[in-house]
Amino acid sequence: ISTVVLGALAASTAQLARAGQAQPQAGPGSFFGPERWAGRTAAIALVWVAFLGYSFFLAPGKGPEAQAADQALLNQVLSTPFDGSVSPLFVCIFNMLGIWPVIYSATLLPGAERQSPVPAYPLVFASFFLGAFALS
Repeated sequence: ISTVVLGALAASTAQLARAGQAQPQAGPGSFFGPERWAGRTAAIALVWVAFLGYSFFLAPGKGPEAQAADQALLNQVLSTPFDGSVSPLFVCIFNMLGIWPVIYSATLLPGAERQSPVPAYPLVFASFFLGAFALS
């Protein structure tokens, strides 16, 4: 997890460093103008860190009873997912967790060679194990 945080911090720092450079199609006062990049990047980084902090420190379910209930639910979904004891919506979303990184990779990888300084391949690969936090 600390690797993901450090990787995101490095990517945000690289993007902030690149933000000072002139961006293509940047007219005065346009959305993609150089005066907007540093603030936008910093805001996105702060939101990402806030979500990450909430998920690790403030999210509910850290007690032993909640962890036991989560473990029982995961055991049920993994052993017999379609027996009707677990909500079909939950089973559908749980199974989509493996498909969602493939959808993201289909949108990220075609333009990956034009995106610098961070290549998309390690982030897409990490998303199969760490979820959306690896893609941010």
